[in-house]
This record gives sequence, C-alpha cells and structure tokens, in this order.
Amino acid sequence: MQRMTETLKLTTKEPLYAMAITWVLLFPLLCFASGYSFSFENGAMNTGAGASFAAQGMSEKTPVLRIQMVAAFLICAFLVAPCIRVITANFRSDILIFGLPLLAGLSCIWSQNPQRTLEYTTLLLIGLALSFYLVERFSATEIVKLFLMVGTAAAISSLVVIAFFPQYGLQSRSLIALGAWQGIFSQKNTCGEAMTFLLLAGFFVEVKSPSAKVFRVAYVAVVLLIIVMSRSASAWVICASCILFIVTMHFFARMPRKDVAFIAFLLVGIAGTAGILAFKYFDVLMLALGKDPTMTKRTILWVGLVPSIMKHPLLGYGFMAFWQGVRGESANIALIMNWPGESYAENGVIELCLELGTVGVALYLLVFLRAVKDAIYCFKRKPSSTVMWYISLLFVLAISNIAGGVLVSPVDLKFLLPMVAFMGLRREAQRMRSLRIA
Repeated sequence: MQRMTETLKLTTKEPLYAMAITWVLLFPLLCFASGYSFSFENGAMNTGAGASFAAQGMSEKTPVLRIQMVAAFLICAFLVAPCIRVITANFRSDILIFGLPLLAGLSCIWSQNPQRTLEYTTLLLIGLALSFYLVERFSATEIVKLFLMVGTAAAISSLVVIAFFPQYGLQSRSLIALGAWQGIFSQKNTCGEAMTFLLLAGFFVEVKSPSAKVFRVAYVAVVLLIIVMSRSASAWVICASCILFIVTMHFFARMPRKDVAFIAFLLVGIAGTAGILAFKYFDVLMLALGKDPTMTKRTILWVGLVPSIMKHPLLGYGFMAFWQGVRGESANIALIMNWPGESYAENGVIELCLELGTVGVALYLLVFLRAVKDAIYCFKRKPSSTVMWYISLLFVLAISNIAGGVLVSPVDLKFLLPMVAFMGLRREAQRMRSLRIA
C-alpha cells in the first residue's frame, strides 16, 4: 500500500504556482467555495424581486449553473481517474470514511427522491475521491499553499467584482445588510464563512523569503477585510473564535506537556461553564448584543423540524432528499411555518439527521472523534504548521455547525476541507507511529 501511494507524490521541486495541475484545480475549488453560484452568474437573486421568488420556492438553478456544476465534477473525475486504484484502496482501508458515501447510496432505497439521492451520492464519491487525491498527490505543505492560492483567487476576484460590478458584489436584495460585501459569492454569509475557511491557510503556510512574508501579511489583511465587510455576524464570531484558538494553540505548542494538560483542563472547564450560562440566559445575551434571540428565526425552524426527525429518526429521508419544496415531508414545514422556499436546516447536524438519520450523524461523529484523537496524538509530538492547520479546520468545522455549516455535502468547500483534514491527520498520526516503532 505504501509503495502504491508513494507513486502519487511529487518529486519535482517546481513551485506550486508553476504547476499546470494547480491552475486546473482552481476552477472546481472556487466552485466548491461559492456553492456553484457566483454572484455575477445569478444577479437576479440580488434584487428584492429575486429574493421574494426564492423565499416562495420559485427559483431554480439555470442551465448555465448546472453545466458549471457538471464541468467542475468532470474536471475532478478527470484528475482522479488515473489514480483510481490507489484511491479505491484508500477507501477500502478507511471504512469509516467510506461508510459515508455507502450509507448515502443505500439511502436510495428509502429516499423521498431516489434519483436525486443517486446523483448526489455519485458527486459525493467524486468529492471524497478528490480529497484522497489531494492528500496523496501533494505534500502537506503544498496542500496549504494550494488553498492559499484558492483564497487569493477568491479575494482578488471578489474585490474586482465589488469595485467594478457592485450590482453583483454588494448585497442589495433587502434593506437588511444593504451594501454588505458578497464578492463572487451568492450571499454575504456564504462570503464571510467561505473566506474564514480560506483565511486559515494564511496563518499556517510555510514562508521563507521576505517577499513571501509580506504576501502572507497582505493576504490575511485582505481576507479579514472581506470578512468584516461581509457584515455576517456568524462569520465574525467564527473568525474571531478561530483566531483566538490559533493563538492558544501556538501558546500550548511552546509549553511543557504537563502544563498544557492542566491549562487545557482549566480552559475546557471555563468554556463549559460559559456555554451553560450562555444557553441558560441566551435570550438576555442576544438582546444585550442587539440581536434577534431566535437567530433570524433559526431556533423556530429547528423546533419545527423535530416532528419530521422523529418520523424517521434512524435513517432519515434520503441523502440530499429532504427538501422538496411543497412535496414530501418538507411540505409540512412549508405549510405550517409558511416558508415554502426553505431548503436548509440552518444547522449541519440537523441537516444530516434529516437526510441520513441518527445513524448518519453517529457515523460522521465517529470520523470526527477519530480525527480529534489523531490531532491530540500529533500535537503532543511537536506539531508542524500543517498539522496545526488541520487542527484549526476541525475547530472551525465544529463551531461553524452551531448555527449553519455543512457536514456532508459534495458541493461545498466546507465539506471538502474538513475531509482533507481528517485524512491528513490520519496519515500524519500513522507516520509518527511508524517512526516510533522503528
């Protein structure tokens, strides 16, 4: 197995930006970041009328967006195809990761929309195969640089759209957050959260030359500016929490192991107490901050989804098949709550529970907990910058799924990046264990 995977690794010292393959990857990765709907491709949605149609469930993907989505996955399939034997071996050796598309595929049997489930399961397999491909094809440091390139392309193109095509780059669908930056993304929250994920590469990319250091500082500054100007409260909280986590992680990495254990235990206790108090006095806290206690009606939606979850608690309604507008079980949400255009649970865990039930949530939780175990093992042994990047991705995954986020979706960078982290940490932990045995 090791000999097979080694054949994929790069042996050239050619800079990453000079490799043709990285430029080919930019298109699908930018599509993943935007959710396959760039702001300049769907400008009608950035108007009051367009937003009204969407709220009533009357909008759908245009042929151009569908072709773009197919093209992105065809590029991924083209890149993955020559390595299919190695990737298949990786799937077989990692039954937890493979369990996700396997359960998604099996859900065609009970899905509300078997055809949609089958289509998205195919895309899920390609997305996971791409994650394996990135981990095997590039070194860990090159993967960080690749996503730094993606973040750079997203930031520059967003600034261009904002400056020269404000009808697309600035949100104008309602008076709420009028003028907020959305750049190339379909919506300000998508912009803020996607750029937060991409921001992390700027903190952990390895740089040596003075010019590279200047570029990294400029990258972090520009991406932070975009996040701030997106005026996405959720992105602000996630970004601030990530920066605090990164600072704490660097502080721990320089401390003696016995002191780390004590302080970590203390911080977990403080965080747990703060979480309990925040939950108990949530409404008071939100009102004090000038925010809606229902989190823009998210809590109302969550309560409304409980009866639907209880009808199919174990296996859900099929992968990517719950939201059918006024058809199927989602019709109850549309009628009872008068939200016919709703297509997302506004919480990654609840969304996965609706699709694959508690079995799917438990399977994903096992994958996540194994990654946490690998992260702890690697962190105890002088972690590299890429290991800390993987760990920060686990953190942002956890915090972003409180009031939004994505767990299993083949069309989102917020799914692809954590998968890269899961696989990267697994390989790094295995490498460290093999060196210890040797």
